[in-house]
Amino acid sequence: MTCAEFRDMAESYQAGELPIDTNHEVLAHLDRCADCRRELDARVTLRQTLRQAFEHAPTLAPEPRFVASVRATLEDHGAAGRGFGVPTSWLALAAGVVLVVALGWQYGRIERPHVASATLSALGVHAAGDHRYCALEHALDEPVITLDEAARRYNPIYASLREVVAQSAAVREGGVEILGAHWCVFKGRQFGHVIAKHSGRVVSILVTPTGQTSSAGSPAATCESSAGLQVACFDAPGHGVFVVSDLGGGELIEFARSLAPSLQAYFARA
Repeated sequence: MTCAEFRDMAESYQAGELPIDTNHEVLAHLDRCADCRRELDARVTLRQTLRQAFEHAPTLAPEPRFVASVRATLEDHGAAGRGFGVPTSWLALAAGVVLVVALGWQYGRIERPHVASATLSALGVHAAGDHRYCALEHALDEPVITLDEAARRYNPIYASLREVVAQSAAVREGGVEILGAHWCVFKGRQFGHVIAKHSGRVVSILVTPTGQTSSAGSPAATCESSAGLQVACFDAPGHGVFVVSDLGGGELIEFARSLAPSLQAYFARA
């Protein structure tokens, strides 16, 4: 894959729309091309910053009177325009312009949230798929094995993964129930998988090797959402950790942030 080919499909890659084989080609290209990694980081940062700005900044919420005024104005112009052949889609375009202008006006007044790296953001699509087909639908193509067996075959760190999650403050103090744990594979990506129940919803805590050996992990960040699922992620030495559920985005990221110190300390020791 060339850099030009990557740029052509970067948006589809971020959205998780590429075929499996093409997705693997992109990952291989990113592994060896620092320029494309930086470009993807910039794309991910822009998309997540815009989304999180609206989700987490109350100051961006327009006044109700302003919303009513804009809606009435657009409806008036839309009604008038339909008589002269103006397409209805103009209303959506105008509304989008209003939102962009409002964001531009407010952006300098909010703190930029932490965003996931390109590597974690890309793997977040796999994590969401594993949660859906393993924890929810039990429909993986390959059989699961115990964490103890995965520790013997692949990496000793898997042996204590369930205990580390269960003993973390995020679980003990948050009223979270551990439902099970195992090792599984989704689309060629291996995961240590702890399944929990938080606020009545099934939550997956997924660990996968990344090869990065940083001594300190990153803060938890929101990854790309996928088909109604929220994904939060953070890195730990040599691994990426993903927390996936249909919990509300704010509740999920807070859980991931409270879970991160325990897992990052565990991987640093290991």
